[in-house]
Amino acid sequence: MDKDHPKNRAGENGSFFTANYLYFATFFVLIAFLHGYHMFIIESINPFAKWFYFVTSLGQCFLEMAVLLLMSWWLQYYGMRAIKLLFIIATFLLFLSQGIDFLLVRLMDMTVWYALEFVSQESFQNFMELLAASNISLMTWIGGALIASVLVAIGVVFYRITEKLSEGRRLIFYPKLAVSICCSLAFLLFLWESVLSPFAKSSATDLYVKALPWKITFSPEQEEVLVVNGFIKDPWKDKDCFAELDSSPFSLQRKPDIYLFVAESLRDDYITESIAPHLARFKADNIHCQQSHSNANATQISWFSLFYSLYPFYWTNYHCQQWKSGSTALQLLKKMGYEIRLYASSKLNYYHMDQMIFGENHYLADQFHNYGDTSQMQVHQSDAKAVDTLCHDMQTEEKSGGRVFIVFLDSTHFDYSFPTEEAPPFAPIDDKINFLHTAFSTESLDKIINRYKNSVHYVDSLFGRFLHTLDASPAGKESIVVFTADHGEEFFEHGHIFHSSELTLPQLHIALYYKLGTSTLEAKKEQITTQMDIFPTIFHYLIGEQCFEGTFQGESIFQEKSRPFAVGVRNNFGRAPYEFYIHNGTHKLVAQFCNKADVFHCKSLRIVATKNSREENVQYSLSSIRNHFGQALDQIFVP
Repeated sequence: MDKDHPKNRAGENGSFFTANYLYFATFFVLIAFLHGYHMFIIESINPFAKWFYFVTSLGQCFLEMAVLLLMSWWLQYYGMRAIKLLFIIATFLLFLSQGIDFLLVRLMDMTVWYALEFVSQESFQNFMELLAASNISLMTWIGGALIASVLVAIGVVFYRITEKLSEGRRLIFYPKLAVSICCSLAFLLFLWESVLSPFAKSSATDLYVKALPWKITFSPEQEEVLVVNGFIKDPWKDKDCFAELDSSPFSLQRKPDIYLFVAESLRDDYITESIAPHLARFKADNIHCQQSHSNANATQISWFSLFYSLYPFYWTNYHCQQWKSGSTALQLLKKMGYEIRLYASSKLNYYHMDQMIFGENHYLADQFHNYGDTSQMQVHQSDAKAVDTLCHDMQTEEKSGGRVFIVFLDSTHFDYSFPTEEAPPFAPIDDKINFLHTAFSTESLDKIINRYKNSVHYVDSLFGRFLHTLDASPAGKESIVVFTADHGEEFFEHGHIFHSSELTLPQLHIALYYKLGTSTLEAKKEQITTQMDIFPTIFHYLIGEQCFEGTFQGESIFQEKSRPFAVGVRNNFGRAPYEFYIHNGTHKLVAQFCNKADVFHCKSLRIVATKNSREENVQYSLSSIRNHFGQALDQIFVP
């Protein structure tokens, strides 16, 4: 008789059943360990929070396994052999996804479900560029995909083996009793969360919830919702942005050369005499503000705000079809008679950033040197090539003035690139960043930070070479030099590593320094500024006054009444950013649009946190938020 017949496997009328308990028990132990371990490596000032979420994670893991166990009985009782294989594969993929989820949440504050969602909406080109931006080779990704396929096959084999072993020593399960136990456990979990969750409140609550198997609890914290007076203000569109401009600014009496350096992932607090001596002296000798923040914790969005001088919310409003004209600021410089040159080590085709900045077919660029698209050089070598070409042009050309040199440097992007022919200045280091080991332990964190320091030191040496060449140039003293970064970099100061994860100070506090010829203009060092203020500041210096107010949302740092707040967004890849921050110099508000799918027609904001200048969570009320951030909210959201 068929051993899989319902009466042999599940008793008469399904009164009892046997199941592959070894398979489900094995995975219960694995995922319970994974989620439980995750709870204990999250830093929290509330020790009870760890235990509360640890128990909650165990309860959710057990319920998950119990439901899958009952589903397996249902399939075998009704003899659904065709579906059984799909069920085995699905359960194994579910277990595997929780391992991947641990890595993503730990490193990037991104659940596996969110990752699948955004990947499904990305173009193939952007997806491939995203893989390249991870600094993991394409062959490694392909190998990982093949290993995942093999693992699924191993999972099916493992199920068959454990099924045989389970049959050798059967355990009898009663469906009604199993359902009753599941319901009772769910009720107990509900009581546990309802009674004790108020005692588990913590600044790391969001991290704990994302580390749970289900990403939600039975009694989620009540969210504070702030209703603003209007919607995000619509900026101008390409077709009419110059319609009402006064022609007088375009007749410049002097056109000093402009050098704009944009380094990848460069934190301001790593610009020290020991790590970056040239930049540290450049910072001390020239203009900088103590609070220089990024408009985003991701490259493509911060570059948009820099070259368009607009709030980063509009990143998706300016699709590549609307980028045919290129950067507004560069268009204005071209109208003033400037020649524009690019020297890049970055991959500019990611999200069509080359078109975003230089327009269709790069028509704004008179010279286009991009060394980031070749695989023949390491990143630090392509950085060196970009700076070598720049210095060569500076030394060999008789022309001076009327040129814009844009330099993108990429060595400071993870996994951090620098020459290894000689012993690096900061040691010990790992040859490669082991993402898996980093997710589980911070033991090698110092080695990762040393890699970062070495890459910063190397970028500093390249900038030092440029400064030496500039000093030897007859027009060097009159030149404008701006050095900045796209965003910062975190090393588990607030629970994550690298960038694009959270709107924390390490991911947002950037290098931003100005040398404006021999100008005696002074900026208030305590004021707050972002990348979207760079070109308004340059134009203020060139023209002698604040101008293009209707074209730019950024402001000159020399303006008498400067904007008293900064705005930035969290990376949402190719979609409109829905999480943002407002910093007023002493406090920071982090909020999300309640309608994440349509932020441009949403008046309701979910309050994520309010923080002080030390990045510590502080208690808030809606009235205190309006008191601290009312002016910013009124400027960003208009009726």
